[in-house]
Amino acid sequence: MQNKTQTIEDILTNLGHNVLVTKCHRQKEKLWKDWYQGCNSWHNINIYNGKQNITRTRKTLNMAKKMCEDKADLLLNEKVNITVSESNQALLDNILDINNFWVQGNELIEYVNAFGTGAFVEYLDNNEISIDFVTASNIYPLRTKNKQIIDCAFCTEHNQGKNKIYFIQRHLKQNGTYVIYNDFFDDKGNKIANDTIKDVYYTKSPYPFFQIIRPNIANNFDITSCMGISCFANAIDDVKVVDNIYDSFDAEYNLSRKRVFVDDSMLNVDYESGQTRPTFDPSDPIFQMFPGQDANSKIQEINGDIRYDAYIKGLNQALDILSEKCGFGKGYYKFDVDNTQTATAIISQNSKLFRRIKKDEIILEKALKDMVKSILFLAGRKEEEISISFDDSIIEDTEALAKRKLLEISAEVDDAVGYWVEVKGLTKEQAIEKMQEIESRKGVTDEAELGVDM
Repeated sequence: MQNKTQTIEDILTNLGHNVLVTKCHRQKEKLWKDWYQGCNSWHNINIYNGKQNITRTRKTLNMAKKMCEDKADLLLNEKVNITVSESNQALLDNILDINNFWVQGNELIEYVNAFGTGAFVEYLDNNEISIDFVTASNIYPLRTKNKQIIDCAFCTEHNQGKNKIYFIQRHLKQNGTYVIYNDFFDDKGNKIANDTIKDVYYTKSPYPFFQIIRPNIANNFDITSCMGISCFANAIDDVKVVDNIYDSFDAEYNLSRKRVFVDDSMLNVDYESGQTRPTFDPSDPIFQMFPGQDANSKIQEINGDIRYDAYIKGLNQALDILSEKCGFGKGYYKFDVDNTQTATAIISQNSKLFRRIKKDEIILEKALKDMVKSILFLAGRKEEEISISFDDSIIEDTEALAKRKLLEISAEVDDAVGYWVEVKGLTKEQAIEKMQEIESRKGVTDEAELGVDM
């Protein structure tokens, strides 16, 4: 039986589409998923000990997962603000809350960094605006322009008894506006009638009700592909090095643990049963029994030395190389209990992280703005300027930025509007309204101080 991906591609081909994802890219997605989940064949070791093959599993720090988590936390966290006009803000906030956007959105960004691609998809469900968070394996680009996906299918798999059912939603731009087709198919590719969802939805919208997200790095595995790559796609060997050192570090502790070798003659006799039994706890791995001949060496204690400093140094070096390769900059990951630094020092050391995060924000900001446009369109609201304020406090010295803007205002090379835009993340219109509000409050205060009867 063919797999889900091939079944979906066959269905889309029969519908007259050309699926623009290669088999090679799908195999890469599977590889990245294995490393993200921490369950791949490389960690399984088969060793011959002279008598038989022994299988064991390497210890892992699962840095592939950790790096994806950290990228998501830097890009879409609780301090990110999506701001629209006052008349639409409550509506937007409610829709985002209903769809659990801040939790699901953060998870999607993590999956995007793990598998290379993801998407927000907006639609009406019983007249309620809903958002789907789609991962790479369920995205099938159908038409592109300059690597921007114009037409796209999103697919999900469902169980119906012992059979599989596939729901395929196609977003196609036809005559300048988008049409959404919703179809169900069985695992043989036959269309299934379904009354639970509208077959065709004419959005009358010139822009799509989906937004593709990917890390803002080039796909070096398929130069022409519109799909993204994992943030660790080119650093799998470096992840292996980290895990190899970490596994060896764990083995060092096991091999160096304290042992007490005890001669097998050191036994007591249970006179009631007539059987011998050890004078120590046999379940304690510290004790090892062996037959001895020297009466003066019935008990021997061995304490192994642990090469702690050498392993920590090696592990930190490997982590430095890994974090550099994946855009975090040197020193982002470090095994050091005494690694207290000021925020300014951390920022200055992470210029590479700053540049990478700002680069990723370009794609994410556009996706968030387009998502809000779709939500407002579905709600029958007027399109307007949308402001996205990211949390750069971890990678950018916002206090220093605020001080610089105040100096620029004093030197009259900028005004207060610029301060509210750059430091507080407001749009220009919102900043002007804010200044007008402040000026109006000043007038009320002045009149009160002069004793004017209000």
